[in-house]
This record gives sequence, structure tokens and C-alpha cells, in this order.
Amino acid sequence: MGSSPNQFQLQRGRWYAAQLLGSEFEPDAGHAYSPIKILDVRPLKTGQGLLEVTFHHENYPEGVQSKRYQLRMIAHDSTFVFALRLARAVMTATC
Repeated sequence: MGSSPNQFQLQRGRWYAAQLLGSEFEPDAGHAYSPIKILDVRPLKTGQGLLEVTFHHENYPEGVQSKRYQLRMIAHDSTFVFALRLARAVMTATC
């Protein structure tokens, strides 16, 4: 993911720190932090900043740890990605 050396790039097989925010940016909406390992990342090539990310969610032992999200990029630079999960939560990843 990413087209410039100055943009953060998710890479297969790498671990990242992720912060998952509730969908309503309110204090009671909830959030979680977790290491995630990227299993696959695929731009959807719609021209709308969409990608599909498959990852291992380490801090989710009581449920399914293998996740596949379709995301819309909101913002990114050399150290982070901020994306909206289509239909639900927001996820950020940092190096």
C-alpha cells in the first residue's frame, strides 16, 4: 500500500500497533489497542482510497483473530494510516 516513499505502507508479514475506535468518536463509544500482523493488503483500485486488509488481531483471544476489513483511507503520512472501516469501526496503524 502507498505510492510514495514518504507515505506509510502496510506490508505483508509485518506487525503494527493498531488503535480501533468506536464508530461515534465519543468517550463511551469504546476503543482498543492491539498488535496486528498484516496477512494481506490489497488496494481495491476504485479511485476512492479503498483497500482490503486481512490481519491477525492479537489482542482478541475470545473471538476470531483473523480479520478481513474493507477500509477507506481518511489520512496518512510517513508514520500512520487513519482509515474508516466500511460499515463499522475506525482503525489506525502506526509503526
